[in-house]
Amino acid sequence: MKSLIRGRKGRVLGIVISAIFMGLDVGATAAFSNFSEPSDSLLFDVDVVNLAVENSELSRLDLYIRINYDELQFVKVNDQFRARYEVIVNILDKSGKPVDGRDLRQEVLADDIKETDSISKNSLLKMSFELSPQEYRIALSVQDLETQKIANRTKDVALRNYAGTSFQASDILYVDYISKDENGNYTFSPKVSTMKPYGSKLYAYFEVYNISESDSIHVNYDIIKQKSGEAVPNHSSTYWLKSDGRVTKNCIEIAGETLPPGHYATRVQLAHHQDTLTVQRAFEWYWEGIPSMFSNLNEAVDALAYIAGEKELKKLKLTPESERHAEYLKFWEKRDPTPGTAENELRLEYYQRIKFANENFYGYKKSGWRTDMGWAYVKLGSPDNIERDPFNQKYANFAGRTIKAFEVWEYYRYNRQLVFIDENGFGEYRLDNPDALYDIIR
Repeated sequence: MKSLIRGRKGRVLGIVISAIFMGLDVGATAAFSNFSEPSDSLLFDVDVVNLAVENSELSRLDLYIRINYDELQFVKVNDQFRARYEVIVNILDKSGKPVDGRDLRQEVLADDIKETDSISKNSLLKMSFELSPQEYRIALSVQDLETQKIANRTKDVALRNYAGTSFQASDILYVDYISKDENGNYTFSPKVSTMKPYGSKLYAYFEVYNISESDSIHVNYDIIKQKSGEAVPNHSSTYWLKSDGRVTKNCIEIAGETLPPGHYATRVQLAHHQDTLTVQRAFEWYWEGIPSMFSNLNEAVDALAYIAGEKELKKLKLTPESERHAEYLKFWEKRDPTPGTAENELRLEYYQRIKFANENFYGYKKSGWRTDMGWAYVKLGSPDNIERDPFNQKYANFAGRTIKAFEVWEYYRYNRQLVFIDENGFGEYRLDNPDALYDIIR
């Protein structure tokens, strides 16, 4: 738990979640036990962008770090709630030698306890480094100073040489909000994560270098599908950009209202006389309330099989496509254990289990959550103990059958054992005693 305050809230919420599921149809859902997967590290988003340094041969590296309030532990201090975290950045050259770095401590204050559990509120930190153009490795460490939970991440970057007079452009930076004053100065809020909810606004910011003030740059941009490279119809434009000299700043608004959810990239093609160059960056456009592991709404609806009643799920699937997303949101709204808050904790918990099942359980031509192990895990959560025999040491002749391997999941809280066997050795385990699971979920 992230704090004494939030720990109490979590236990109460677990009871509420279980109560919600207990009253639903047999065969449609389970007694949804409190999710117990351990989490030893912080989750955060990080973004890097390479820009020019005015009047210098160095290259600028901007590093953005964003942590949702939900990831931090808050403690009550007077009439507010406070969280503290530390960010350590080390920049290494190709030989592994440190060339720069920084250590910063941040304090976050919240006026309301609801804010401390928010995934919509976040702390954003920016660090800038001026370095020689070459390849580097960024070693990043973020630690919650209350819980001591820590996360480490590395990222390789290649800083370009913007010195001289050649026609060049920066990386693309995605931002949520941007404004420009009368002097041409931009103020913006970086998106950091390249995921954006369907229908929201997204801007692509970039800079063009070394074009004289009396000249112009031709800009042609389009939105393309990541896999095929095919341009999305009605999401392109071409225009002339007046140069401001050494650095010309520009921003493109992406029309999210008409862009279907999916995996895309912004491609910007720049031309000045006979010189041309292209900059490109990927982003993900997703449905509200649908985790990024699903490529479309129908996949998210299919995954409701373990929580929705049979009639309810059938009705949702038969809903006209134009209305299905709204009905999907209503489905989860009815199951929100804390109405009025930004997050639906039950939805987050359920899809977290689906994700874990997909990543950890093998199924021949089917997703992990559809396997017997996935079924049990999504219904009941983590087992209290697992006995494994992947090399057939015990059940060589199990119930008159020769098997390759087995696992026994023990749920002490239900006084049940679930026996999974792999008869063919391909890694897909089948639940051999399904009645033990049905006894729990009835």
